[in-house]
Amino acid sequence: GTMVQTFQTGTVSWGSCGGNLGLAPCPIGGSGMSATFFINSYATGLSSLESPSMNLSSGAYRLTFKHVQRSFQGDNNNLNVQISLNGGTTWTTMAVYNAAIANPVTQSVILNGFGPLTTNTKIRLQADNRWGYSIIIDDVVVSQITTEDLELKTAALASIISIGNTTISGTLMNSGASTITSLVLNYAVDGGAAVTQNISGLSITTGQTYNYSHVTPWNATVGPHTVAVSASTSNFTDSNLNNNTLAKNVNVASNTVLKKPLLEKFTASTCGPCASFNNQSFNAFYTANNAEFALICYHQNFPGSGDPYYTAEAGARRAVYNVTGVPDLVINSVNVAPGFVPTASQLNTKYNAAKTEQGYFVLNASHNVIGTTVSGNINVMPYLTGAFKLFVAVIEKQTVNNVGSNGETSFKHVMMKMVPNESGTTINTVANVSTTQTFSVDMAGTFVEDINDLSVVIFVQPLTLDSVLQSAYSTFSTLSTAVNQKNTVKLFPNPSNGLVTISTDIAVDLKLVDILGKIVFEKKGIQNNAQLDFSSLSKGAYIARLISGDGTIQNQKLIIK
Repeated sequence: GTMVQTFQTGTVSWGSCGGNLGLAPCPIGGSGMSATFFINSYATGLSSLESPSMNLSSGAYRLTFKHVQRSFQGDNNNLNVQISLNGGTTWTTMAVYNAAIANPVTQSVILNGFGPLTTNTKIRLQADNRWGYSIIIDDVVVSQITTEDLELKTAALASIISIGNTTISGTLMNSGASTITSLVLNYAVDGGAAVTQNISGLSITTGQTYNYSHVTPWNATVGPHTVAVSASTSNFTDSNLNNNTLAKNVNVASNTVLKKPLLEKFTASTCGPCASFNNQSFNAFYTANNAEFALICYHQNFPGSGDPYYTAEAGARRAVYNVTGVPDLVINSVNVAPGFVPTASQLNTKYNAAKTEQGYFVLNASHNVIGTTVSGNINVMPYLTGAFKLFVAVIEKQTVNNVGSNGETSFKHVMMKMVPNESGTTINTVANVSTTQTFSVDMAGTFVEDINDLSVVIFVQPLTLDSVLQSAYSTFSTLSTAVNQKNTVKLFPNPSNGLVTISTDIAVDLKLVDILGKIVFEKKGIQNNAQLDFSSLSKGAYIARLISGDGTIQNQKLIIK
């Protein structure tokens, strides 16, 4: 209609329905056109659709518009809704929509909440490019509010809280035409009796929010609960009772413990920025802090051909956090710098905050390695009742054979296998009742370079995977392995051009296994100083499985160059 386009940064125009919609409907409704905005890069762009000046000096007014914008591999554009009370000289942001909206919704903003409206009021819808799919808008309307409506906006209850007295608080808004002078505020737990508070002496005008806090705290008991909060007023007849109640699902913990931060890094040996990030920020951070956190690195199949140690499980973990590029770093499920290479400052800020978070599980685990099989036990002490996801990740502490094109020659904490897979194991817990979980996985067929260089990371997430409730390293249990340390077997030189000498106190049998788990060489009864010729084998990493006469096993990584 009469809206005009203005540019704040760049010159990318709004357009009509076209491509880059992420399969969202366009036009949103009817036979007319919708307005769309898209940039095929992360280029900075701020372009607006601006209304003419409107005389809104008398009465209350609401802005509504239809809106949809889908995620482009985790990236979402921002839509800023702004108002000017002086004809466009200065602007105030009323709302920001920065999350994916899969299907069209009608957005609503009450203008009166942002200052006395004037005879020269303007609104604009500003697209802020973040390389998401197109922002799509339609049916932009400013209309006068003539009905009465009290709207409960928020109930400030976290999904996990501690046992004991909890204040029920949040915000409500006057979305109607008449001033609210009194309230009745209620809350009920698990469908029980309502706890009521009457509030008088108020003056909440149209568009104004009110922060409520119930005078009677809830004595929260351990376990999952549903808390329903409602508000009403007797000084007018509410035209919309559908927005007067909010229900929150809350899990009350019996105890808390300091959380060990979980760092999940997404990287690749073909990624130049990954090497820069490691050399300029992460490696120094790791050296200073690695004893305090758990780290898993998921090597990815891009850019180009990607890292040769990529697995589908690593790709699945990338999808959990909507990671669209590398390097990327997630701490306790929170992305450090979405869409950008994290800076040292951002990394330290997010990490320092993560170190103060409370955990709701105590995890103790131990594992052993027999042959190529990693097995272990996990003791889980929960402080929450409910269903959760337990993850086990087998990592190699250092790899050297997945070198790519970015100049890095070694890589830390490379994820080799998730047990049983990337979906983890659902565990049902009762607060303060410990359980034991077991795991076992044959690492033959994985990219493991040195079976003795493996470690295991354990972590727990809610079913939504939107946070990390605790993480830990498993302890290597040397007493339960079948390795006899009295007979030290060595292969040298290592790396080798193919000719290898064996040093052993007693005769051993040898099986040489490639990274796919295939036995490529086998010989029994090898004596001390025997020379073996592997020059016909392909260059790369192998596992030498050395078996003594008493059945003890040693595994060593052998590099043929």
